[in-house]
Amino acid sequence: MNFYRLFDDINYPGRWYLGDINVEDNWIFSNGIPINENEFTNLSIEIDKKGTEMDFCTTDAFDIPIISRSFAECLYECMNEVQLIPILIPNSVDIYYILVINSVIDCVDEAKSDFKKFENDNNIRPDLAGE
Repeated sequence: MNFYRLFDDINYPGRWYLGDINVEDNWIFSNGIPINENEFTNLSIEIDKKGTEMDFCTTDAFDIPIISRSFAECLYECMNEVQLIPILIPNSVDIYYILVINSVIDCVDEAKSDFKKFENDNNIRPDLAGE
């Protein structure tokens, strides 16, 4: 199995910047959990700054990958590991998708690591107890 890491070139001259998706919780697309596509129809995304359309970029606030149709065609061989959720980008000349990764690989070996987890009685971040 091959692993890849993609970076959004935020310094590409004259490029566009994409904002929020029209859902209550944008994080749903970046949890590594398959999405029930029937729950998400007629999705659209804000354009924070107009510019050159990109084949791959991430949203400004939530870092959600957005890809073009041509990029999606390149991913055809690994389609069982990702989902493509159609999304409308206003005034776009191409078809775009939210790229949802269907699994997360734990890359930290806790037994060989020196770290401290949040405790149950943590009064600053009790929501992170055990993490």
